[in-house]
Amino acid sequence: KLIRRKSSLADLTPELTRKALLEAFAEADADHSGFVDRSELAGVLAKIGVQLQNPADDVEAIFEALDMDGDGTVDVAEFCAKFEPAIKRGGSSMMGKMDLD
Repeated sequence: KLIRRKSSLADLTPELTRKALLEAFAEADADHSGFVDRSELAGVLAKIGVQLQNPADDVEAIFEALDMDGDGTVDVAEFCAKFEPAIKRGGSSMMGKMDLD
């Protein structure tokens, strides 16, 4: 179960940022496979209350941005590589600032 934290993500140290990302990845990896797939991504976005205008297309776009090696899954390295810079830049507004290219 994802829990919204009261402190700002922008205030996290690099070590705590990495720990928070590893915890978020573990929570997103519902089947404990070591990878996040499209359905797990959609589930975690819904759990944290992300409102998508076109859910199927939006999940696909986010997934493709996260799946940097194009293998159809997102591993922990890919997950952290995309979210860590977003946290450092934007804190709690990171989804609006995440670079999807």
